[in-house]
Amino acid sequence: MPKLLCPCGFVHNLSPIPDTGWITIRDQDYEQVIQAEIEREQLPNQKEEGDEQRFIQLTGAIIAKWGLVYECPKCGRVMWQKENSKEFTIYLPMKEDSTTGAISKIEVELFTLTSNAAVIRLPNRQFPGSVIQGDSLSILFHLAESINQRLETSSSEELRGEIKALYELIQARLHIYEETMQQHGLDLPYTGPVTLD
Repeated sequence: MPKLLCPCGFVHNLSPIPDTGWITIRDQDYEQVIQAEIEREQLPNQKEEGDEQRFIQLTGAIIAKWGLVYECPKCGRVMWQKENSKEFTIYLPMKEDSTTGAISKIEVELFTLTSNAAVIRLPNRQFPGSVIQGDSLSILFHLAESINQRLETSSSEELRGEIKALYELIQARLHIYEETMQQHGLDLPYTGPVTLD
């Protein structure tokens, strides 16, 4: 009896046909799958050797495009077996009050994937944000740091104030990035960390 065990202990029963899960097909593959299903249904006689082999071939082509998704009714985890994969990727719903520090996978809106300048919107946020890669953030910080040091002898108080504000904003953001990387045991993509003044 085929079963699928959720990490919370719930057991999905895969015996019924159809079962309680979902079949996923990529949008780019959908038309190809439909055409294969139509051809399979129009085979004149599945008992003849040629038709039987074609039926098996078409069925295999269809199944190869399938993904399988199961949602746990106990904990809400989603288990997704993508096409051509034998493993399930497990997604745990994100909780607003989570303080465990565990990595959560969530859906975000992606507006552009421009290199080093991806624009995304997180759930429950009105405006999108700009993703700054760690190495790019480090470059910005050290540039602002250099300008800040060079302006120590400048007579323009207004300019010095603006540059210092830029320096402190980037420094604080970089500090948060470094703390997050450390908490999750990830290496920094640059030599560091940067120490706050």
